Amino acid sequence: MVRTIRFTLLALERSVSGWMEWINNPDVMASFSLEELKEISKNLSKLTQSFIEYDCEITSITQEDLTIGEPETQSESTEKPKDKTKVFYIK
Repeated sequence: MVRTIRFTLLALERSVSGWMEWINNPDVMASFSLEELKEISKNLSKLTQSFIEYDCEITSITQEDLTIGEPETQSESTEKPKDKTKVFYIK
């Protein structure tokens, strides 16, 4: 399963790299109509939002699993609880 996940992520990485080459090439971008660009933007936004939501879900579960059983240090026990609503990604 790990190999399959790795293969899938590498395929996604390669695809994103290809998209970045296109988006950075004015000749390629000029070949799309405004409607096509709007459709591409809409579809990529939906895909990205879904992927990031899944990423946040898995990351928070994994972080909780990794911290279970770890002893708290002196400074951690006196810190305020972390706000879980703050995330790196922009919504």
